[in-house]
Amino acid sequence: MEYLHAMQKPTWERIAEGAVQVSWESSMDRTVHLRVMGLDQCIREDPFPGWEENVPAWHTLTIFFDPAVFEDTIQSLLLRYSDSTNQIVYNGRKVQIPVCYDPEFAPDLPEASALLGLSPHAIIELHKASIYQVFMLGFLPGFPYMGLLSEQLVLPRKSVPSVSVPAGSVAITGRQTGIYPVQSPGGWYVIGRTPLPLFSDEQPLLQPGDEVEFTAIDRTAFDILLKEPALWQFM
Repeated sequence: MEYLHAMQKPTWERIAEGAVQVSWESSMDRTVHLRVMGLDQCIREDPFPGWEENVPAWHTLTIFFDPAVFEDTIQSLLLRYSDSTNQIVYNGRKVQIPVCYDPEFAPDLPEASALLGLSPHAIIELHKASIYQVFMLGFLPGFPYMGLLSEQLVLPRKSVPSVSVPAGSVAITGRQTGIYPVQSPGGWYVIGRTPLPLFSDEQPLLQPGDEVEFTAIDRTAFDILLKEPALWQFM
């Protein structure tokens, strides 16, 4: 839970006939993102006529609406929500994700270790030590961009992306960590894998605003959860 005090006024821009983008200072920052999620929640709880969907990102919220229904101005929309957003309490879900960091699931851990000057064990411990906020979904459906990663683990993207990264791979780059929802090419450093599917009943496992904690599991637990992911709630 986090209370939002003295919210900086965002800027609003009409980016399409049926879309407005609200922007705060450009940064990857937890406080800024909580302001994004606060406005998102405020609109969802008290939608204006014609509202259709919100898409949160690091420091922006894109608001989609039916222009045939919405007849107000951007300025009046800002005034409608600015005061209430300043008072909102945003509660993201707390989600634990099991990760197996065994070498077969961490093909980039040796290279990351050499580049960072840290042992593989130290990298794993630092990765587990943080609680990450889901800033946005993108790149692939359900791919969560999460931060902030420890400054000790900051790496640029790989100079040569991997041709095929398995689904469930947990990876790092910059001050972010993410999970590949499906097998795909990728340029992040893969340091583990989760057995949990990133989609259930066509819904993504994680949503912007969620808080994620990674928990290490061994290969036996990984194999069990791969077959029966619902068992994770009992482990």
